[in-house]
Order: sequence, then C-alpha cells, then structure tokens
Amino acid sequence: MKQIKEQNIRLINERQHTLYETYEKRFSIYYLSLYERILKTVKTKTEIKILDIGGASGHFAMELYSYFEASNCKIVVLDSLKYDTWSMFSDKIDFIKASVDDVNQLFAENTFDIIFANRVVHHFVRKTWKETVDGIYGIIGNIYSVLRPGGYFCVSDHFYNGFIYDKITSIIIYELTACKITAIKKVCQKLGAESAGTGVCFLSKNMWMKLLSGNSFKIAFLVENKKLSDMKIYKKVLLFSKSIRMNNTIICKKPTLT
Repeated sequence: MKQIKEQNIRLINERQHTLYETYEKRFSIYYLSLYERILKTVKTKTEIKILDIGGASGHFAMELYSYFEASNCKIVVLDSLKYDTWSMFSDKIDFIKASVDDVNQLFAENTFDIIFANRVVHHFVRKTWKETVDGIYGIIGNIYSVLRPGGYFCVSDHFYNGFIYDKITSIIIYELTACKITAIKKVCQKLGAESAGTGVCFLSKNMWMKLLSGNSFKIAFLVENKKLSDMKIYKKVLLFSKSIRMNNTIICKKPTLT
C-alpha cells in the first residue's frame, strides 16, 4: 500500500464551509435513500457501528440515528472542521474534529460496520495533483483497515471522465482550482468553482474503480447517474471532458475472512 509522507490536506474555504452545512441538511434524506438497500441488511444486527467521514453539519448522521432508532447503533462523525450544529446533536452522535489522514490512528482495525463518504473524497486536496491522488489511495486503504470484514464502504461522488486521456479532466480541474493567483481564482469563481484557490480533485469512473480494487474492496453496487451533466459546452471543451456524471453511488464491501 502506498504511504502518505505528509499530512497536508487543505482545509475548505469559509464559503465552502457555510455552503456544505446548508447542503448537508438539505440532502440528508436523499443520502439515506441512496444506501437503503445496505441499511436494511444491517438493521437487524445487535450492534452497529457507523463512521461518517466529512460528515459536516451532522444532519445525515442524525437521519441514520433515527433510521436505526439509536438502540443498537453508535455513530461517529469525523470532519476536519467543526460545525455549529454539532452541539445540537452531541447527545446522540460522537463528533471528532480531525484529519481523515488519521482515521487508522483514531480507530482500531475492524471497528465499523459501515463507513460513509458523501461528496467529500474530492476535497482531500494536497500540494500537487499526484500527491492528492496518492493521498486518496492511502486514505482508502486506511478506511479498509478500520472496516470490519463483511462491512460496507458507501460513497457518493462525481465521475469526470477525460477525452482521449482519461485523467486529463481531473488534472485540469485540480490545477485551475488549486491555483492561488488572484486573476485565475476570480476566473474560476466566475465559472462556478466554489473551491477556487483551495483546490478540488474529481476522479474519473476508471480511476475510482482502480482506487477501490487496488485497496481490495469489492464493488457490491454501482449506481451511475444516467443523466449527463448539463455543463455548458465551452466548459467541457476547456476541461477536455468526455463525460461528466454527477451524484453517482458506489457501495463497496470488505471481503469476509476465509
């Protein structure tokens, strides 16, 4: 497994912080519906442990709490930033402010039955695109280690597939949004990039599949959004994009011990 040399994930900016708190509340029930087929299979367990990585406001965690009726479920939210809503839910949910880099130091091996990562992996941005992709690979490996055999890793994210060279769109978006030059930041902001000046790293479908299989995960379900992004044609040309599919769901399983 690749090693992460330095913990240098960039924090999201203040605008993103506010936006994601609102977004998490608005779409928490939608996230729950994405994973219902898996939630049903574990609901009958006598004890369930869940980790929500990048859980932001905690509203999705609270939907999980209600779904499981809390009697047999322990839920932990891990995020690098603290949200005001945490104090409202802290009697029901455990909140930890820490980097996802530390997930395997915070928790023992084989701890969780389900781990969620809703639209957050593309924010694990580092100094360069390559360091970012290598860092994501290492994080997925650490997630695998704290997941119990037979447990599920549930992901909601976007696929940015490049034209001719599959990774090209991912690279271009990273380089543009991670750039701190004022003029480029302003242009990116006008084009709709909330992450301008901080960076974002969207992966292609093929990159996602290699990332997960390379960390020994088995794909249990893949629900790819059939609708292509309605991004304007000039943006697709600028990004050398073959196709962009938003809000895809990947449910992976850690194989059971033999």
